[in-house]
Amino acid sequence: MSTSLLLAIDVNRYHLQSAMDDADSFFNVGIWAMLFNKTHLSHEHTHNFWRDQLRTRERDFVAGSMFTRQGKDLPDTDAPEFMLLLVPFFIEWKKRLAARREDWDQMYDKQNPFELTVLQQKLVALWCITDFASLLDKHVPALNTFQP
Repeated sequence: MSTSLLLAIDVNRYHLQSAMDDADSFFNVGIWAMLFNKTHLSHEHTHNFWRDQLRTRERDFVAGSMFTRQGKDLPDTDAPEFMLLLVPFFIEWKKRLAARREDWDQMYDKQNPFELTVLQQKLVALWCITDFASLLDKHVPALNTFQP
């Protein structure tokens, strides 16, 4: 779940789920899949800590911050090779999502959330999907070097 949705649930407030919420959730699922991959599971203390944090309500903060702040340090750890190959992808993906969040916030009127048209929602979803697809296209050559 996105941070916005979790916050709304925690404070018992209405929240209109958006395409940005879906994109944030999809990013978190990707982080989860990487860290909990049973075939290539790292047992390094930091990675165990991240997995523990992903089980909490603060998981969005952890997923968002660990690669933008700490992901660059992963090559100096005992991280599995496949994790090291994914780090640049996740760092760049998070930066693109942050840029899309800014675009979204400029369109979104908190005073009147229903003013967003279906077209605006679809536009944001399309932006996020094309960002993801272009990142995959960019990073697939490096990811294909992985030898299990």
